[in-house]
Amino acid sequence: MAMPHSPPHRSAHASAAVVEAFALAVAHIDHAALQTLLTDDVRWVQIGRQPVTGRDAVLKVLDRYGPASSIRLRHVVCDDRVGAVDGEVVLGRPRGFCHVVEFDAAADDGGARIRAFTTYLVAVT
Repeated sequence: MAMPHSPPHRSAHASAAVVEAFALAVAHIDHAALQTLLTDDVRWVQIGRQPVTGRDAVLKVLDRYGPASSIRLRHVVCDDRVGAVDGEVVLGRPRGFCHVVEFDAAADDGGARIRAFTTYLVAVT
């Protein structure tokens, strides 16, 4: 099921591109990108599931889900310490999602990495 793609509404903050790249890397399970974007000790909280700690553990969980067949981003917002991205993803069936990320340092230059993120995932009917 292909979703129409239009560019997301993105804040002008330098780290908005990092958050957008992160969302796409998670959806496509892009190990190379996630190696660059996540800290070694990243913490992932999936609402309703046990937290996952460590980049390798996060990648293992993502591998179990498998890649999304499509993704559409709606909004990407950031400041120096946190960012968020929401949209729709197809993981077997359409779902709405939101990732809220925390950076490891002030992200005013777009070079910070993600040290924690929380994922909200809901079925779309």
